[in-house]
Amino acid sequence: MSVIKYQAVADAYEKYNVYSTSELYQLLGWDDLIGRPEWANTCAVRMSLALIEAGMTVSGRVQVKKGDLKGKWIEPGQNRLSDWLIRHLGEPEVFPFDTSSAAGPQSLYGKKGIVSFMRIPSYSGGHIDLLQPSNDYLTCSRSCYFTADEVRFWQLN
Repeated sequence: MSVIKYQAVADAYEKYNVYSTSELYQLLGWDDLIGRPEWANTCAVRMSLALIEAGMTVSGRVQVKKGDLKGKWIEPGQNRLSDWLIRHLGEPEVFPFDTSSAAGPQSLYGKKGIVSFMRIPSYSGGHIDLLQPSNDYLTCSRSCYFTADEVRFWQLN
């Protein structure tokens, strides 16, 4: 299994987090994808980029066409990227939705790592993000969805 550092992933994730979808796709040479509804969700793209910059080789479906990462592969799908993480980081901690803790599993407080929200209610897919360390409340870099049917978590040091 691969070992990556949380801070390396977090720094790279925040680097790409500042871009709008259009700006991000222009940066990657994906101008043809701008404005296409099926490419509006960028969570797995941003996470793929962060993982690459942290030293991993992502075996994705779409290749970066320009910039510093030209030629690298990106996985744009949250579910597929989550499956890839299982193969490269190991089995995640898995939390089924619990109505008594809709703010998130208590055992995640103070932890940091990659979190994947599977099957979000009233949304056709999921979301992958970084869980930031906090003892007060659970915070993700972009958005947390603890009402998802299942939450997968890979702790990073």
